[in-house]
Amino acid sequence: MHRFPLFALAAAALLFLVLTAPAAHAIINSTVQARLTHPFIVGNTTLPPGEYDFRMVHGTDHRVMSISNMQNTVNVEFLVRACTDSQTPRHSELVFNRYGKNEVLTNVYDSGNKYGEAVIEPSHILDRLKKDDPKPYQHTEQQSQ
Repeated sequence: MHRFPLFALAAAALLFLVLTAPAAHAIINSTVQARLTHPFIVGNTTLPPGEYDFRMVHGTDHRVMSISNMQNTVNVEFLVRACTDSQTPRHSELVFNRYGKNEVLTNVYDSGNKYGEAVIEPSHILDRLKKDDPKPYQHTEQQSQ
């Protein structure tokens, strides 16, 4: 007799989790445009300063992101996972870890969405940088809309 209310409560909790789960895993659905004034590292690739488009690669279940420059002479793909910022950014943001003079891309956030993408691509360059400088300086660069 008392099992029905407990079952109904459990079913309601499960339904709530299912309905709110997609919001917790929201990803970048549009192109994030960025103008960078410094070289930066993604995976095992160092990219020069310039204007870049960051976008998810279709057909990869939102696990691969690409970077291309405006001239389409650069196209780098790298693995990502969903991440959450502590606040919702008003502008698109790129997060970097600085090891000495080397900037390593760690996260990409689209404006108005606190859910973004964290770079998970393994990097031989990053392993070397961590040995030389185990405590990087993390900074965020906001991009104008």
